Amino acid sequence: MSGFAEFCARAQGIYGGIRENGVLVASEGVRPDPAILREMGGYGVVLRHGVGVTRCLEKFSARLAASVGGVKYAAYNAHTSVCIYDTPQYRYSPRVEDSVLRDVARVVRECVGQVGKATRRACKIRFTSLIYNQHSVVAPGEASQELYDFIMNVVEKCQGLLAEFKPPWGGHMTVYRFTEAYSPEQLVDFLELLKNPPAFGESRLTFVDTVHFMISPLAFSMATVDRVEL
Repeated sequence: MSGFAEFCARAQGIYGGIRENGVLVASEGVRPDPAILREMGGYGVVLRHGVGVTRCLEKFSARLAASVGGVKYAAYNAHTSVCIYDTPQYRYSPRVEDSVLRDVARVVRECVGQVGKATRRACKIRFTSLIYNQHSVVAPGEASQELYDFIMNVVEKCQGLLAEFKPPWGGHMTVYRFTEAYSPEQLVDFLELLKNPPAFGESRLTFVDTVHFMISPLAFSMATVDRVEL
């Protein structure tokens, strides 16, 4: 099995696990996302999507937030991870991290520069219907072979700078995260919304960003340090 085939198979396995856990929401309710409880944060490289996809995500995330409390995602925070270093109780420190981020931005620009125009146009993710579990709502995506090859090149170069950078397990976008526990009775409107999720369709990736980020019970925030067009 090729690296791309293994990547796709692993992602489908994780999506399947999310769906299986999602069955429990109707009988057991939901719980706070562990990443929120640990106040996870860090830095790395992410892919940005076109305006049509990000606005669609923002609107639906806001509708979910109106039905049940949690962390919603604005259009400017919508992303698909390429490689991430994260840690609990993270606090951004320019003195410590700016030099690492400069190096990351440099290798990202080098990787983008190695990709021809035709290959860039083929860097896409096809999104299917939303899925959810007891912690979050996710838009599962299937990356193209060209995008996978680009991602793996970036991951390899970034891990050469910092071995702790983690590669992605799939081509998904997070849409919503729960911050509190809710019973099934409190989730009637929420589950009704998920019966008619938006169709994100196929996304042609627009930018590759070097970022630092933070997630807490209050919000998800992401700051772009460097951006290069894909």
